Amino acid sequence: ISAGYQRPLKMEGWEGAFLQLLTASPTHTGLTSDGLATIKPPTLLIWGQEDTWVPLTGGEQLTATIPGAKLITYPAVGHMAMEENTAQFNADLIAWLIALPIEN
Repeated sequence: ISAGYQRPLKMEGWEGAFLQLLTASPTHTGLTSDGLATIKPPTLLIWGQEDTWVPLTGGEQLTATIPGAKLITYPAVGHMAMEENTAQFNADLIAWLIALPIEN
């Protein structure tokens, strides 16, 4: 896992790209309420209830804004739900994917 996190740090220009990500305005990225309200694909949000980087209220706001979005929360989990509770994350994601309607 550690190597996976370190790989981007070895790429030329990563600092600039990361800075752009951190300083991007919501209107430039489309992450406004109006932009989020236009999302059509099924959307699953999995959130740690103890996330201090992006608190649960952020997930609740996204869920309320994205049409048909589903929010699953995990107690005693922070920002990295997929690593902090891998088995439950995988089970919830697979169950959600299986339940999606199949379209031609």
